[in-house]
Amino acid sequence: MASKVLVTPKGKIGWNHIKEPATFKGSPIGYDVEVILNKQEDEDFLNKLQALLDAEYSKEIEKLKAKKKFGEAKALIVNSPFKIVYNEAGEETDEVILKFQQKVKDLVTPPQFVVVDNKKEKITDLDFIPKNSLIKVAFVPKFWSFGGKSGLSLLLKGIQIIELRDKDYVPEEEVVDVFGTEEGGDPFATETPDPFTDKGDF
Repeated sequence: MASKVLVTPKGKIGWNHIKEPATFKGSPIGYDVEVILNKQEDEDFLNKLQALLDAEYSKEIEKLKAKKKFGEAKALIVNSPFKIVYNEAGEETDEVILKFQQKVKDLVTPPQFVVVDNKKEKITDLDFIPKNSLIKVAFVPKFWSFGGKSGLSLLLKGIQIIELRDKDYVPEEEVVDVFGTEEGGDPFATETPDPFTDKGDF
């Protein structure tokens, strides 16, 4: 498939390793960043990504059939490029996670992706992006097929920081929604004595 750079809609950042690569048992894996998108609000983008995977999967099936590998074609599993988010009750939410990666062979290889702010100015001194911050990600999708499985690798090429937020950030509308309405006057009103009718100290 063509190496075309694509960009995600604006979404919340999840787990990320952008300063130093992630490791497993001391061995380097690579840089990565997760983006949390909304299935309804970002439906068009998610559908296009799924359609891209479906097209590449169909091509792979045809290749296997052309080589008379009908058993492999029938058994080939396709992995979704996004993961569904569940709440604490185990219920499916409206959010999905996409993970973008850039693999490395050692712990000293610098990142080969660019980080910019919302004005497209390059950022070079950012150690960490707090969870809940809003970002976009530039990436190249790459189809893979190995060991009876297939899917899309989302190769990290760039991150745009739209808005830095504290990890405990809660949208204003969600805070307002927790309050009910109550009967009563203005809680901030204070009574000011009338100096012409109220008794004073003398």
